Amino acid sequence: ADAELLAIKAEQHYIHIWSDQGTDLVRYRFKDIPETLRDCNGVQVHRSWWVNLDRVRSMEQKGRKLELILSDKLTVPVSLSYKNAVISKLDAA
Repeated sequence: ADAELLAIKAEQHYIHIWSDQGTDLVRYRFKDIPETLRDCNGVQVHRSWWVNLDRVRSMEQKGRKLELILSDKLTVPVSLSYKNAVISKLDAA
């Protein structure tokens, strides 16, 4: 209950949840995540990834691709269609 959410990844009919307490796989619709987590400072960064912006440690540009580093074990890709919005939100924070 006191875990802080890092990121969520869609995996077919499930979502893979990363928190500071570990990971979990739960049956849930990914498209419901933005509404469910509307009070969190998070954003969808890829068609299958949602990220808590408060937990982004750094960004890494690799050619045209952008990745968000959340922890030593978690790097999240940012799709080109979400890239500008994600950078704007991170710069505003």
